[in-house]
Amino acid sequence: GVGDALSRGFGLEPITPRMRTWPHLRAFVVMGVLDCFGTFLTAMGAVYTPGQFQTLLNQSLIPATMAASALFLHERYSTGQLGAAALLVSGAVISVVPSLLPSHHAVYANDEAAS
Repeated sequence: GVGDALSRGFGLEPITPRMRTWPHLRAFVVMGVLDCFGTFLTAMGAVYTPGQFQTLLNQSLIPATMAASALFLHERYSTGQLGAAALLVSGAVISVVPSLLPSHHAVYANDEAAS
């Protein structure tokens, strides 16, 4: 099938009939359902979340997943992986900072109102 062709194409071992049984597929079904719920809840919450914070939340998903796997699964990460996660978060924070600063238009409007 398609899965076997992809496995061969990537130089991986073929998919065995045992891999197609329910105990092995169950984990993928659970991950798919959880991913579906996560996407649905993100869409529902996006209505109430300002756009600049949506970017920050989306970009923090990978570092948050890394932190959870380090805490619960005792996963260890290399310096490069930790640096990439830090770069990701810092880039997201930098993109949000301008929206948190007062705009020049608001400052000028307040100066004109005061005079």
